[in-house]
Amino acid sequence: MKIDFLKEPLLQFANDSHVCPRFGISNFETYDSQPLLFSTKPKEIVLGIIGTHQNFEKFQEWLHLCSDFIDAKPSKQPNLFTSFCGFNEYGGFQAKMVYNPSYFRQINDTDINKIIRDVGKSKNRQAGIKEVAEIYLQHIEFLAENKTPNVIVCIIPDNLWSKVLKAEKDESVDTSDNTVDDKDLVEINFR
Repeated sequence: MKIDFLKEPLLQFANDSHVCPRFGISNFETYDSQPLLFSTKPKEIVLGIIGTHQNFEKFQEWLHLCSDFIDAKPSKQPNLFTSFCGFNEYGGFQAKMVYNPSYFRQINDTDINKIIRDVGKSKNRQAGIKEVAEIYLQHIEFLAENKTPNVIVCIIPDNLWSKVLKAEKDESVDTSDNTVDDKDLVEINFR
């Protein structure tokens, strides 16, 4: 067996290149920030959002956190959790994420609870996953046909994730080098 070391490729940004996306975006701006190449870069990214009312409130908080500067985390590997400029119009992306309540499609808690109950009774997880996908697809189609979002964000409620969608964990996988606590997962995960 022959083992080769592949050097990490450099990523291209507007003003330079770097291996780290966070560092590159924060210090060199995104590639499409070059006005001679991209004259129609949007200043606002309009979001369509699908989830429960509680999901929408959490998402608003998360969006606010993402727009601010994010400090680096202390780590044995200093390049693993570097600081980040945030997603805002002042640096990096030079755009902001915006939403309008009319672009929010609410999934009722009763629909979620029914799916959880049905899966619990029948133990048919695949049928539950299909039902969840159909509910989200209806809302995605509505937003795509009747609104003009640039991005559609589908937020999965925690109870639906843990009781229906979450695959069984493989206990043999060792994640000790990249330990991230649950609080951090909420901040970096769209769920």
